[in-house]
Formats: sequence, C-alpha cells, structure tokens
Amino acid sequence: MTLFATAVSSQSAAVYGGLAVPTGNFGGTNLYRNALSSDYGDQGGATFGFNIGARYMRPFPDSKVNWFLSVDFFCNGYDSDLKDAIGTWAHYQLEQSIRKAQGNNTLKVEYFEIEYPYYYNIPFMAGINCPIFDLGQNCSFWIEVGLGANFRKLKDMRITFECDNEQFESKFSFDESLAFAYQIGAGLKFKDHFLIGAGLYNLGADIIKGKVISGDNWNESQTTENLITTMLCVRLGWLF
Repeated sequence: MTLFATAVSSQSAAVYGGLAVPTGNFGGTNLYRNALSSDYGDQGGATFGFNIGARYMRPFPDSKVNWFLSVDFFCNGYDSDLKDAIGTWAHYQLEQSIRKAQGNNTLKVEYFEIEYPYYYNIPFMAGINCPIFDLGQNCSFWIEVGLGANFRKLKDMRITFECDNEQFESKFSFDESLAFAYQIGAGLKFKDHFLIGAGLYNLGADIIKGKVISGDNWNESQTTENLITTMLCVRLGWLF
C-alpha cells in the first residue's frame, strides 16, 4: 500500500482504494505467450482493475518511522482484444477437433461462448513507512516498503458450444496459490487525514494449475510457466 505517512503520535488506521494497472508480463497480450491459451505461456493478459485495502500503522518508540500491517484486494479482468483473439483461435481449433473425431468435415460449431476469468489477488504485508520531508501547508511526503505473501485465485473459465444440435460445456477450474510478495511506494499526506499515493507491487511468480472439467470427466492441467504478477497502483485514502 502506499497511502500513508508522516510521523504519528499514536496508532492509526486507514482505508483506501484506487486503480490497479497491470505491468510487465502480467499485462502482456501476445496470444502465443498467453497463460490460458498456450501450454507454456508466461503472459497474463490482465487489464485495468481496482484495489481496495486497509492498514494499521504505529510509530517505533522515539522515532518518526512507522511500522504497518496491511491487507489488500486486487481484481483485474481480461484484455478485450485478447478475448477476441482467443475466441477466434479456440473456435477454429474446437471445430477442427470435432470434425476429425467424427470423420465429418462439414460439421460446424453453431454456438460458441467463452466466459473469461478474473484475477483475484489478496496480499498481506508488513513494512515500514518513513516521512521524508514536510512540504508546508499541512502537506508531507513519505516513502515505504513492505514484504509479505500474496494469495491468488482465478475465477473459473467456461467454454459453452453447440454442435449438431447438442450443447456441451467445459470448465477450467484453477487452483489457489500462495507466493512471496513485496511493494514499494511513495505519496503525500494532506491536513492529517487525506492521502494520495502510488506504489509498485510484485505479487509473486507461480504456475497456474487446475482441472479441465468436461461433463463428469476431469483431468489435471498445467497451463503456464511462472506468471509474475506485477502492478502499478494509484490510490486515495483516509487516515483515522
């Protein structure tokens, strides 16, 4: 988190929210490197999302430096252009597979729909927040760093299609994961309560795993290389 600072004489709490912008491979939109469409993809295809969070902060004894504990929630959707590309590619691959299996080159997939996943990230952090200088007019500047763990979950991905007057559905159910995470940030505090800040988050690198479920059958699936989740956050908050 990046939303608070300057010395406090006693314990404080804050709530905040803002924009979460995916960076690096997490926001990469190359179809052939995508984590969900390639066996060994390393790009997430994430789009702009939101962040909300809260923290508890307290100064070290006889110091202006504060320690803090925080929890955040990030939600990022899927890039719309990448959705179109994956949909076209998956429709073609599915139709070719059905024709080959049935020995009928005239079969068509009449209805085809993909429900794409969302990325949910919940990092828990501990860190230090250091006021750097006073800008006057009840405004101060600070920097901070935090370390912790991130819990990640992807919403299920569903594919529904109709062929030869029969409807089918497949579901990709993703496993939860836990990874080391850290963040650095800086910001301003106004009139003792209003907060504005920006921060860079690295929420860890891990492999997306899960189950592909079709009817009553399922099989384990490893769908990606290590996907590194990184984000830039810009937020507003209120210090109590």
